[in-house]
Amino acid sequence: MEAYDALGVKLARNSDILFQKVHKYILFILKEDASTFIDRANLLEKIGVIENAEEVIKIREHRNQLVHEYFPDQIIHLYPETLKFAELLLKVYYSTKNYLLNKNFITH
Repeated sequence: MEAYDALGVKLARNSDILFQKVHKYILFILKEDASTFIDRANLLEKIGVIENAEEVIKIREHRNQLVHEYFPDQIIHLYPETLKFAELLLKVYYSTKNYLLNKNFITH
């Protein structure tokens, strides 16, 4: 049970950092404004930071499901999807990193 919980917590935390910090700062630097998460995801796709806004939205929805699931037996049922979304989150991370490297916002 602890392993399931730890994976879910790490997915939620890392997606929060990427979506709520890194992506927001990219839009701030570019002087772009998007008030909702869905608007930000679509804008990030449009400017080439991420490949697919729907994937990001699905990660966020799964994150919300994990964070708001209070029954331990239900978390076990989310585990296979959590593995899938962890891989997807890595894909979004590398896409974001490549964008930042290409724009010379970071060096490596």
